[in-house]
Amino acid sequence: RIYRICRNSTYDTSFPEDAPKMKWYEDIGEVVMHSDLEHTADNLTLSFRSSTFGSGSHTLADQNSFNLLYGGKEVYYHSGYYTAFSDAHNLMSYRHTRAHNTILVNGIGQAFSTEAYGMMLRANGGTHIAYALGDASQAYGGISNDPMWIQNFSDAGIEQTPEYGFGETPLTKYRRQTLMLYPDIVLIYDELEASEPVRWDWLLHSPVQFQIDNAKHTMTTRYEEKQFSSVAQMFSNQAFEMTQTDQYVAPPDPKKMKKGVKYPNQWHLTSKFQPCAQNRILTVIRIMPDGNKE
Repeated sequence: RIYRICRNSTYDTSFPEDAPKMKWYEDIGEVVMHSDLEHTADNLTLSFRSSTFGSGSHTLADQNSFNLLYGGKEVYYHSGYYTAFSDAHNLMSYRHTRAHNTILVNGIGQAFSTEAYGMMLRANGGTHIAYALGDASQAYGGISNDPMWIQNFSDAGIEQTPEYGFGETPLTKYRRQTLMLYPDIVLIYDELEASEPVRWDWLLHSPVQFQIDNAKHTMTTRYEEKQFSSVAQMFSNQAFEMTQTDQYVAPPDPKKMKKGVKYPNQWHLTSKFQPCAQNRILTVIRIMPDGNKE
């Protein structure tokens, strides 16, 4: 910055006309889509992660998860707070798969391990549409054998057992396709298979409360600050029921909260599907800047 101030030069800060709406970061396994990056107040952003690096030290157990923002405001976003590297809240309600917009298998999430990895298989984008396909079929096998994590779990009084959301699962396939139809529609299509019937928990997190309609399978959120609403509707041949809570499995420790920083509760929606060995789920998300809730 000092160099730029002192140098007698001018810089073109205009937005490039040829800037792509979608970017695939192939080395880290993440795709980011933007509807209108030049006009950030109207920009819909979808980030989608499925990484071959898995879940290591500072990465999270969030393969095939997505975050959605509109105008820089979180619409559906991973939950929890980083109050400590490995306390109970971090392990159970921030780093754990249940804190992200992905799935659980029989209530079990992904291991804290580089062996519990995902993979971004394909991605492409154009003027009117962007697409990405992630595969997290290898992310739900077993527990972490890393001595660091074993010690951290022990110190927090947590065991890597199904009771806490860890362990083996019979999952054989978890592919998630994400599409953005510019400027305001997102599609999420999940292909789920297991070697035996399992309970699929489809997860979604929001900073505001959901309005759930289990008859129509819709969930609506309203954001007064930015004057828009989001409506998501789910379709599947399998029966399911949507519930929500604003409580954490392990709440943040007040002793570790920073003074003057607010830690509001977040809302956690779960669509619980009846046990089955194969499942297909289509979720259609519409952003409505005019506030129309219909």
